[in-house]
Amino acid sequence: ERMERINASLPPGVRAVPYYDQSELVNAAVATMTTALWQGALLVAVVLFLFLRGWRPSLIVVASIPFSVAFALVAMQLFGVSANLMSLGGIAIAIGMMVDGAVVIVENANRAIAAANGDDGKLRVVAIACAEVLQPLIFAILIVMVVFVPILTLQGVEGRTFRPLAFAVVFAMMGSLVFAVFLAPAASAAGLRANAAKNHREND
Repeated sequence: ERMERINASLPPGVRAVPYYDQSELVNAAVATMTTALWQGALLVAVVLFLFLRGWRPSLIVVASIPFSVAFALVAMQLFGVSANLMSLGGIAIAIGMMVDGAVVIVENANRAIAAANGDDGKLRVVAIACAEVLQPLIFAILIVMVVFVPILTLQGVEGRTFRPLAFAVVFAMMGSLVFAVFLAPAASAAGLRANAAKNHREND
């Protein structure tokens, strides 16, 4: 549209045409980063499955990745942070850290369910297990977020370059915190099974 307006103002026989379109390079770089992001998420999912040795706990933990990414993208939209190469790179950096809180919650809930006797309600067992690790978990995630706060104070070219990355990491970790505190305990109470948890404990 802008080129059409420019051409309309030029003398007859003179026409401006694009010579170098940087958007093609940017779009290609963003596509590459997006591919790397999902490849990283898939790799994390495989490692989690091997570590947790059960599809139910693994599925709960892996669910924190799309939730945290979606949370970060929505927050970026609300705060006017563009989805550029640096911000997508920030999300990619945070992929491995997104699952930390959910891993702690789910693994402790799994252990508690395996150790509980039949008289204890599973909901109560999971609630106690989550409460045991909730405070250090929140502190750990907040510390990761605080590390990136100084980058948010950068000004000028440095600020325009690196602030989107810091915003993306902080928003993604916020999403992982919300998932770990509110969704992972509920999913653990609903999805984990006592027999599977006991088998997992015996294998350990």
